[in-house]
Amino acid sequence: MSNATSPSPPSFDVEPVSRLEPLRPMPISSVTRAMTEYQEGLHALLAATDWQTFLTNSGEERRFVVKSGWRKIGTWFGLDCELDAEKISVERDERGRILRARVVARVVAPNGRKWEDVGVCAADERHFTKPEHDVVSTAATRAINRATSDLVGMGELSAEEVADNVEPMLPEWAQAADQELEHEALGYLEQLFGGERAVALMRGINNRYGYVPNVCAGLIRAMHRMWQSRPEDMAHVDEQPPSTPPEP
Repeated sequence: MSNATSPSPPSFDVEPVSRLEPLRPMPISSVTRAMTEYQEGLHALLAATDWQTFLTNSGEERRFVVKSGWRKIGTWFGLDCELDAEKISVERDERGRILRARVVARVVAPNGRKWEDVGVCAADERHFTKPEHDVVSTAATRAINRATSDLVGMGELSAEEVADNVEPMLPEWAQAADQELEHEALGYLEQLFGGERAVALMRGINNRYGYVPNVCAGLIRAMHRMWQSRPEDMAHVDEQPPSTPPEP
């Protein structure tokens, strides 16, 4: 039988920590300096295309960072973005068509801090040309953007976090044509294709977009001018559109 004695367990000199010790925030001067650097960095890093402008119900314009901007911010802070494949879930209907997707993203900072967030996208949110890819991709983008925003913690909102009482501010060409321009476009279509077809075309545009975009009205006007430029048609087309919409 061995006379060797069991080694004594190692001892650790651990200084007791009081549970009553209050949490102490960073000095105000450090936070203020970091916020100033962050705001200056946004203006230096982000281009106009990295922002999306929204219009509130009160008519106020607000800008929010989109995907390309959050990727630049992630690079700026040295963040690692991870997607957990096991946490990607896809819901389908009885015919196998994708309905919605849920993605979990994790963002890790160089100091070890990390944040997880969820992104969800439904197939009926918009017209997806490739729903099998686009629905999951959109959910992943939202998850990464939200996780980056929360980890950075500078109070900047992702465009996906905008409240329901605001809507994207469309560029001028995508905005709804005013009544005068819409009326003018209908008159041009009547001269080009006849009354019934003109009404059918305008109805189709309204059904597709919910209104007549400026770009559609402008294209109709351009087509009419090109048609008028043919010498054989000049004698048969009035220079001004009809004052009232044509009857179908």
